[in-house]
Amino acid sequence: DPRRLAAIVRRERATFLVLSTSVFNRHAHADCRVFDGVRVVMFGGEAASVPAVQALWDRGDLPEHLVNVYGPTENTILSTWFPILERPVDGAALPIGRPVPGTVCRVVGPDLAPVPDRESGELWVAGQGLARGYLGRPEITAERFVDHAGQRWYRTGDVVRALPTGDLVFIGRTDNQVKIQGVRIELEEIERLLERHPGVVQAQVVLERTAGSRRLVAYLVLAAERPSAAALRSFAMAALPAVMVPSVFRRIDVMPLKPSGKADRDALPGAVVEEIHLQDARLAPRDPLESRVHAVWARHLDVPPATLGVTCEFFASGGESLVAAAITGELGARLGVEIGMDDLLRNPTVAQLAEHIRSLPKLDPTPIPSVDDALAIPLSASQEQIWLHQLVAPGEVFYNEPFDVVIPEVVHPGRLELALASLVERHEVLRSRVRVVDGRPLQHFEGAGPVRLPFSDVRHLPPGEARAEALEIARRQALRPFDLADEPPVRFHLVQLGDRSFRLCVTAHHIAIDGVSIGRLFVPELRRAYVALGRGEAGPSALVPRYRDVVVARGTHADDEDLAWWKERLAGYAPVVLPTDRGVASSHAGGWAPLVVGSTLLDPLRRLAREEGTSLFHVLLAAWKTLLHRHSGQSDITVATVAWGRDRAGDDLHVGNFLNTLALRTEVPPDAAFIEVLRRTRATCDASLAHRRAPYQDVVRHALRGSTSRGGGPVQVGFGLEPPPAPCGWAVEPFTVQTGTTKLDLTLRLEAHDGSLVGGLEYRTGLFDTATAERLAAHYLALLDGVAR
Repeated sequence: DPRRLAAIVRRERATFLVLSTSVFNRHAHADCRVFDGVRVVMFGGEAASVPAVQALWDRGDLPEHLVNVYGPTENTILSTWFPILERPVDGAALPIGRPVPGTVCRVVGPDLAPVPDRESGELWVAGQGLARGYLGRPEITAERFVDHAGQRWYRTGDVVRALPTGDLVFIGRTDNQVKIQGVRIELEEIERLLERHPGVVQAQVVLERTAGSRRLVAYLVLAAERPSAAALRSFAMAALPAVMVPSVFRRIDVMPLKPSGKADRDALPGAVVEEIHLQDARLAPRDPLESRVHAVWARHLDVPPATLGVTCEFFASGGESLVAAAITGELGARLGVEIGMDDLLRNPTVAQLAEHIRSLPKLDPTPIPSVDDALAIPLSASQEQIWLHQLVAPGEVFYNEPFDVVIPEVVHPGRLELALASLVERHEVLRSRVRVVDGRPLQHFEGAGPVRLPFSDVRHLPPGEARAEALEIARRQALRPFDLADEPPVRFHLVQLGDRSFRLCVTAHHIAIDGVSIGRLFVPELRRAYVALGRGEAGPSALVPRYRDVVVARGTHADDEDLAWWKERLAGYAPVVLPTDRGVASSHAGGWAPLVVGSTLLDPLRRLAREEGTSLFHVLLAAWKTLLHRHSGQSDITVATVAWGRDRAGDDLHVGNFLNTLALRTEVPPDAAFIEVLRRTRATCDASLAHRRAPYQDVVRHALRGSTSRGGGPVQVGFGLEPPPAPCGWAVEPFTVQTGTTKLDLTLRLEAHDGSLVGGLEYRTGLFDTATAERLAAHYLALLDGVAR
């Protein structure tokens, strides 16, 4: 994270930095003056990037000395150096320079004779840094360390050419070595190790490039008793550094050969029989703590425990940030430790998280205190943000959240009305009122009572007209503003379309509900309550702690450390400025451009997320940021999204609004490969989630002060991926009703439904025409299609 490094450099007053080339490149493109006050920056380990140096030069963020260095481990790391004294020109290669004192370099041809300047040859090095050889490997030592012309040399295998100035330029490799993350890797070493596994007959390892990424892929001829990918990975990790362990294992029946009898690496992809998934074999929990962590993971990931091993990666197992919050919230409550979502992201397997929990101190087990029933309580931070925004537009309905519950069975309206009443009694926020007392908004909770459920029967209409009438009923309900001071923040209407076809139209104010509340609590609990009433069973039990207790315990103010982080993170913030059809508009009038990400497109996107050890959320957000970068021409892209915020004990039981807006700022370099944008987006999300508890209005007040704002905050471009609902037999149909309003200038909203993602672009009609919004939606789908390919 360039901003974290910049902060460390300033705090420690660092004057000398040594970075791998890939890290240097990332920091050179980050506009946060990483190298202020630094005297020397040395980078090396991979071919240098001229655009990265140019970016640093053009920005003026230069140390006193910027040096490109080169050197293999066999010559004690540093062999040549090149001080960069002027801006490199376009198209030129950045030299690796001349030998450091005590080192001699020689460029030789196939006949071992020196080659002339400007001609390529293999680089040999000699001198004081030369190693004695490879431990326990005399054959390879004799091959690589040679005596020639009265001196002992190391044959680097690197192809270079010498310039007339005496500087060397790196060109490539002569052998089967590759580099990943700045580390030189001998593919044959990995192959020899894999072939020592009893289940592997032959192995070939290649460096594969896909969507701009670089990963190791192992092609294996297996024995009759086939090992799983997890077993192969564990076997390799016991003997190799992590960077040398293949990311993907593929089975082939016969190793393809060239006429010479050597393996034909180019023919390997066509010989694949199957991909050996990491999830095929599982390492079971090995102690009581791992067992408890494992049980919580399996339940929240909604996978059979036997299919989840303690070494399975969280995101590769289907995890998302919401699930991470739920897991850590429950583990913290059950184990009596303070653990957050960022702890899981840093320890993304059951085994790693259990080991981390062992190191945490036990908390005081005092339960959340109970608030006096007679007291009104403050709004939560997220509620206060919504209330203040609504206050400036009291007649607007942009915070009305309509959703339809599709019920494919016979429904008795009276029984459903009683089931709704039991839920309103259980979730007290659904019977809250917000009133101003001494200039401050406070929420009161009315006593439980009957719920009004209007009923309409449209069975007399043809099916298409019946559905249209049901949607019109839902739309009229959604367009009625709420009076939060004098009426409950939720209303219902039941529509019967057929003998076994009903729609419960629900409109709730966002101050009382969020996506988790709808799909994972309200709808499943409503069906359970309805079924229980039909059987004569008791309704849902009261919640302890109650919603009011949880809100008061959470507090409403940000930690100073979190605010300081956001202030640094958002320093110099500039909004995304897209081409518009009209000028700035203050109205909340909005339009909707629908889009669908079908399963044929969604499946490869999920596969990409698994391969990168990240989530579908990150892939979709990275694509959105890429689109914004291309349409705005800006590299500094900040998008508003929400953290689900349910990471404390008991949060996951309550209907309510637990969201907090995050301003996710990512540098998107021009012409960056998508995989680089994805990794930057993931890093942005991980860092921001670690400081997610800072209320957005506090962040705006302290970190974005002076930024232009149109009601919804300074960040006017949003992204939202709703959490998938818990399956219960009654389905939530997303985005069926639009209120014709918007909170921000442009928001991409998506939700999982029937194996696809449905959603659309919500846009401010005072800025964008319908055709423009539809074109942006089409461009986004086209971009996703390119990523998937």
